[in-house]
Amino acid sequence: MLRVSFPAQSAERLQDYYVELQYAGPDGQSLLTGPASAYLNGAAYIGGQPQEAQLSFRLLHDPARAAAGLASLFGQWLLLGIVAAMALVLPGLALVLALPAELRSGRSPLDLALLAPALSVAVYPLLIIFTGFAGMKAGPAYAWVPILVGAFALAVRLWRRRRNLAAFFAVRPRVLPEQVATVIVIGLVVFTRLWAIRALDAPMWGDSYQHSVITQLLIERGGLFDDWKPYAEMMSLTYHIGFHSVSAVFGWITGLSGAQSVLWMGQFLNIAAVLAVYPLARRMTGAAWAGVIAMGVAGLVSIHPAFYVNWGRYTQLTGQVALPGVMWLVWTAIARAREPGRSRMPLGLMVLSGLAWAGLGLAHYRILILGVLFAAVAFPAGALVMRSRRWGLLALLGGSALGMLLFVPWLARTSSGAIASTGVQLLSTPASQTSEFVAAYNSIPDIGGIFPVWIWGPCWQL
Repeated sequence: MLRVSFPAQSAERLQDYYVELQYAGPDGQSLLTGPASAYLNGAAYIGGQPQEAQLSFRLLHDPARAAAGLASLFGQWLLLGIVAAMALVLPGLALVLALPAELRSGRSPLDLALLAPALSVAVYPLLIIFTGFAGMKAGPAYAWVPILVGAFALAVRLWRRRRNLAAFFAVRPRVLPEQVATVIVIGLVVFTRLWAIRALDAPMWGDSYQHSVITQLLIERGGLFDDWKPYAEMMSLTYHIGFHSVSAVFGWITGLSGAQSVLWMGQFLNIAAVLAVYPLARRMTGAAWAGVIAMGVAGLVSIHPAFYVNWGRYTQLTGQVALPGVMWLVWTAIARAREPGRSRMPLGLMVLSGLAWAGLGLAHYRILILGVLFAAVAFPAGALVMRSRRWGLLALLGGSALGMLLFVPWLARTSSGAIASTGVQLLSTPASQTSEFVAAYNSIPDIGGIFPVWIWGPCWQL
């Protein structure tokens, strides 16, 4: 083994370094090599010629400088995480707290906090769209107004419950195993998502390019736009806009570019999509361990949504943040309709459901279809045990009607663009007329590449 030491470099990021080793000993010596993909940031040369291989080596870093670098990295995570938490939790939490107490009964503060992003991702695009249609562009106010309103609503609620809070903190609470497991799983999910992008300066793959351009234009223009110049020669914006609105909010607060905002907010939404299954699993089963297991499988076992950082499919990811919220509200309507004495119109639930449905539609049209399919199956099945079918029907139809009303203006704008005609063409083209590439791209993937065999294998046998 050969050890080569170099002086510490103070500005090594994005710097190229070359190491040339000369051997003057006897012939017949060999070098240990590995596959070319073993180290992506360099290549091996032998005798001045590039090789389809890498030299075998192990990097050793100065411990003090490595510790300082990690401290700086974790500090960056903390600051940006606080911003993301404010943007994704506070507006939605204010809406959840506006629900009647009977609809929130039995729900822990963690349930409500993890459910909040599903509603927050609806607030920003709706504000940008409707003010944009009215000829207004509020810029950073799109970010700060919902956050400050949410913070005020939370502060008011805490103030009103200050006596209960004082009593809670006066008694040493019992720490349960599922609570410890919840903290560990959330910590691992956060770490794995942020660690994956520590060396990236821009988001990856093709979808990320257009997401970055749209986000940058929203930041620069202060709101809705049509003219894409100087980035592209286009004169319309008909793409689903939910993710870009949330990314622009992150850019307005932090001052980051559109590309950096897409990269960071994409990962924070990845975290939110995983954590959102916790309140949904708890709502459906009533068991805290169900929420912990659901988060663990979605965030630490399944390849998706973690793979989205490679894929750049952030709009679909935003839909997966909103979808659990829609499902939670549908399930809540079913559960409440099973109780006797439901006669008053569920106005709060209808309004909240409408916002959630609209946010789901503005995030991604495919995920909206999944939400509709869930409601189409869950509600008729739940109606069999409902004591007040009228109450449940009002909650479901009222919420979905409001959601459609909020979504229709953007849907009408979308229908004027190429995305609608392209969708019709794709749906009307017979499978026999598609190219081999399209057929292979849309083929059913190997399920073993999505879930480990020990997860889906027993289910397959059933």
